[in-house]
Amino acid sequence: MKVAALLLLLTLPLAAADPSAMILPEAPKKHVVDKKFVGFAALQVAANIFDIESTIGMQKKGLCKEGWSSWAVGEHPTRPQLYATAALANAGTATLAYFLKKKGKRYWWLPQVTAGSVHTFAASRNRFWLGCY
Repeated sequence: MKVAALLLLLTLPLAAADPSAMILPEAPKKHVVDKKFVGFAALQVAANIFDIESTIGMQKKGLCKEGWSSWAVGEHPTRPQLYATAALANAGTATLAYFLKKKGKRYWWLPQVTAGSVHTFAASRNRFWLGCY
């Protein structure tokens, strides 16, 4: 009797370690990059392009110079400098939005919309308010 109980106790962990013995339901896979995410990223990229081209256009007249972001690109940046800086900023905000959305935060879209709004405002300021375009 003691031998049978001992054998039962020794084989019990082996049965529990068998993967087929413990079938757990799979968690549903969450798609982080969906239409909304791509849409907000596209909005941000379009706003950056609008801002960069309005900045280059205002510099061609020679009347204006870079203002708010001169600490990062200088007072008279070239088109490649502006696009490189914008690409880094876009990648950073998209990465932040990705991880916020992956964690299930409801405000995941905020970094992309904020950056897009800032660049839209800057481009509008360049083109319409300052008259540099």
